[in-house]
Amino acid sequence: MTYSLFHRWKQSCHPSKSKPPIHLQETLPSVLLKTLIEISMFKIFSPTLFFFLLLCSCGYQLGEIRPTPLRSVKTLAIRIIKNETYIPRANSILTDSIISAIQADGTFSVSSPEKADAILHGVLVRSERAPIRSAVSNYLQTTEYELTLELRYEIRDRLSNNLLHSGTIQASSNFFPTGDLTTDERQALAITSQKLASKFVRSISEGY
Repeated sequence: MTYSLFHRWKQSCHPSKSKPPIHLQETLPSVLLKTLIEISMFKIFSPTLFFFLLLCSCGYQLGEIRPTPLRSVKTLAIRIIKNETYIPRANSILTDSIISAIQADGTFSVSSPEKADAILHGVLVRSERAPIRSAVSNYLQTTEYELTLELRYEIRDRLSNNLLHSGTIQASSNFFPTGDLTTDERQALAITSQKLASKFVRSISEGY
């Protein structure tokens, strides 16, 4: 009887924690599996979370990045680029390249001058073909040329004619003469026009 009373007194002073039912207890393998999953999820999402927090702390924001004067422009009309170079129809090739680049980018929609929010005016001010490599045996024989195009442009509001954005962009590409220099230059013109058009679209849609 003395032992029974002592045992009851010990239990009242140091109550044991009740264990959950067997079906609610986690086995060691399940605990380890849960831990591994949590670690894996942290490794996957932590770089993304870190990058997002870094952008926020540095003052960057996701969203609209167009130059401020163009943020209200949704549709753009493209006037035929004027040509001040020695290459015939170079302005037509560049105009087509700009229209294709704008449509591929999707930031602006190409519209007619009567309906567009703004109108693009441009001048092809320079077209330069320069030799950049000569034959080893004959330095007078050019084996590679560089073609450079330079575009000066401005974008004006259709209704007020106010200047919204302007700039000058150039692009270059190399080509190798194959016998007919005129034909080789025309092929290089198409490639250079595409590069120039891409740089132009980035300048008005991404701000650089």
